[in-house]
This record gives sequence, C-alpha cells and structure tokens, in this order.
Amino acid sequence: MQMMNVVLCRHPFKSSFALGLFGNRYILLGLAAELGVILFIIYTPAGNWLFGTAPVGGGVWLLATVGAVLMWVLEEMRKAWLRRMLASRFGA
Repeated sequence: MQMMNVVLCRHPFKSSFALGLFGNRYILLGLAAELGVILFIIYTPAGNWLFGTAPVGGGVWLLATVGAVLMWVLEEMRKAWLRRMLASRFGA
C-alpha cells in the first residue's frame, strides 16, 4: 500500500491517470528496488535469517493488492471531488 501511496501522492489534485505511471523514472526505480528488497527479505533463506521473517502465502499478497486498489479508488474519488469543489469556487 505504501508503493501505491507514492504513485497517488505525486500531485494534490491531478489524477494518477493524468500524470501517467511512467513519467518519473526515479519513482519507478525506487518502487522496483523496494519490491526487490521485500522479496529478498520474505522469500530467501538469507532474508529470513537476517530479519526473522518467513515466506507468506498468496492470500497475504491478495489482501495487500485489494487494499492498494481500494486506496487508489478512494484517492481518485477524493481528488475528483476536490477538483469539482475548486472549479465551482474559482469558476475554472
């Protein structure tokens, strides 16, 4: 969900669709690096030993994905509402 949050917080009003996903290569690089570290910590014996973790099942990934999608939908709704409020207030 934090990875989704980074995508959503790039602009306070504009939709993530308007900004595009591939506009900032540093964000993409950071997300890829974060995912790589997460996978190392969770699914390798070295990561399990270093951090005291254990592999998680598909249900955990499904729950995280559903949470991220829900966050995305709610944030897009909030931004759309905010754009309408600003347009009605300032006549834009």
